[in-house]
Amino acid sequence: MVLLHSLLNVGILALLLLFAFQYQVVRNSEVADARHALASYLFASGDRSYVLLHRRIETIDEFVSVLEHTVRAYYAVPTRSRGLFMHYTDLSATRGTNSDVIAPPELYVQYHAGNSGSPAFARILTETYPLTLDNLIGPFTKATALLRSDGESCAPQVDLVAGGTFIPCRVSTIGNLLDRVVQLRLFFSLFSRGRRWPGGGVMTTVPSTWDVVVEYGFEGHKAVMTMTARLSSVSYRQPERGPLLGCWLVMFAALIDLYWRLRTRLKDAAATTGKHPVRRERCSPLTTSSRTPSRTPLDSTEVKENGWRWLGYLSNAIVLAFAATALVAQHRGQTSDSLEEAVTLLLAFAALLSSFRVVVLLKLFPAWYVLIDGLATALAQLFVLAVGVLPVLIGFAVCGTAVFGGLSNNPHFQSVPAAIVTMLCSMFGDNLFNTFVRMDQSPHRLQMYFARFFFVTFMALFVCNILNIAHSIIQDSYSQALKTYADTAAAKAAAAASSSPAQQQFGGGHEDDDDDVEGEKYNDGSGTWKRRKSEEEKICTCSTAARSTSASLSSSHDGERCSVCGLQRQQQRRLPWARRGKSLRAADVERMLRQLRKLSL
Repeated sequence: MVLLHSLLNVGILALLLLFAFQYQVVRNSEVADARHALASYLFASGDRSYVLLHRRIETIDEFVSVLEHTVRAYYAVPTRSRGLFMHYTDLSATRGTNSDVIAPPELYVQYHAGNSGSPAFARILTETYPLTLDNLIGPFTKATALLRSDGESCAPQVDLVAGGTFIPCRVSTIGNLLDRVVQLRLFFSLFSRGRRWPGGGVMTTVPSTWDVVVEYGFEGHKAVMTMTARLSSVSYRQPERGPLLGCWLVMFAALIDLYWRLRTRLKDAAATTGKHPVRRERCSPLTTSSRTPSRTPLDSTEVKENGWRWLGYLSNAIVLAFAATALVAQHRGQTSDSLEEAVTLLLAFAALLSSFRVVVLLKLFPAWYVLIDGLATALAQLFVLAVGVLPVLIGFAVCGTAVFGGLSNNPHFQSVPAAIVTMLCSMFGDNLFNTFVRMDQSPHRLQMYFARFFFVTFMALFVCNILNIAHSIIQDSYSQALKTYADTAAAKAAAAASSSPAQQQFGGGHEDDDDDVEGEKYNDGSGTWKRRKSEEEKICTCSTAARSTSASLSSSHDGERCSVCGLQRQQQRRLPWARRGKSLRAADVERMLRQLRKLSL
């Protein structure tokens, strides 16, 4: 059964990898390359990090320059199918439908009607301006018209806090308008054409739309404004034969694997709970006083088997979710960025879990499975350690962000997630010096002392203690797995060596004629006895303390009790006088004692 599930899992993994590298990765790469090309063309972004899509604008002149450059770059895109990206035509123009009039980008402005402190400040106005080649910056060309002669007073005023005198009005009318702006957005669209082979060897041309939205926001004292650009694409989609076939095959294989898993699980549950209820009641009260609550190796093995079983269920669920999402994406009329992202993430997660399940094949080779067994043993203890350490790590992250997050030259503590990543990297010795140098550049002496205390405390607690504890847990778990494997191999060898003499002694008696007859009668049902023996060993939960020979041979009722590994019960079933309740002779007792002594050795 392990081999069947492993082969199905390998087939699922192969189909997932084929779908990923023949279709999804190629498609995502095409979209990412097109997005990078458009960003580099519009915003002069020279790398693939999209840093210039999120930038700070420090001065008013820089804002005007950035806005003008973006609009000029839009109009410089080749028209009429002469480039990768092309313009939409403005059909609202009066020159006719065959004209080459480019649809202009639009600037959305939401602003207060008056300055702060005036009655008109509570009223918010909304305007949309088309940006043409003659007017690249729209309302900022003649900002005085928007101000409606309601400018800010330039009379000198006294600062009530600092005590100085200042002139509140701006020299620039653009700056005066920006002080009133609530929301500023530039948006336009371009289209491109791609080629697809939906099947049958026929190539089709698929149009795609690229929507560009540039948001301008304001952030207090950090900068005049910030610019954030979003590039999204929407394209027409046709179902393709290869991805559809891969999705259906993956779904079919996952359903078969899930069916066999559930069927095997139900059969095991029925076999465990439905067999020999009377014998279980007879065996369990016998040794209630000597029973101990200690955990046996079988319990640990059962826990590990349950872990692999639940991993298989989770893997099948993720594979089915991926197949269903991919089928929905294939049959939609147009692409969706969120749906494509969901398909990519589910595909990656399904391939990851299927790769983990390949490890189950090593169970067929116990000597190679020791490493995985040790790792599985360590995971539970490492999880407990992580749960105990996580609140302390979050506390350090919150403390570091609160103290050092205000330093503009310290990006490592700008947020709590960034601080957690910084400290995890510091635990493994990465970027220690640069992190400390940036923490130690505060203008306040007390904060510099706290930076040293923070750094030394974190290193002493996490690097010198917690990291070494985790290393010790992994090492001890691997040593324990090796010892368990060695003990199991030795026990199997000893059982194989002692099984043949025991069968010869109890298979059929040759010392007494009556014993021979009874032995032959019992040996005729040896197959039934072996099956009954294996079933009794599964459900019998008796103590490992040895019973005395006289107590085990006292009456026929003791034959219904369990003993060490079911051994005495085997003897009482195999010995005819124990089952019939006959009086025992001295020779019989002596012969039984010799047999028990040999078995105990």
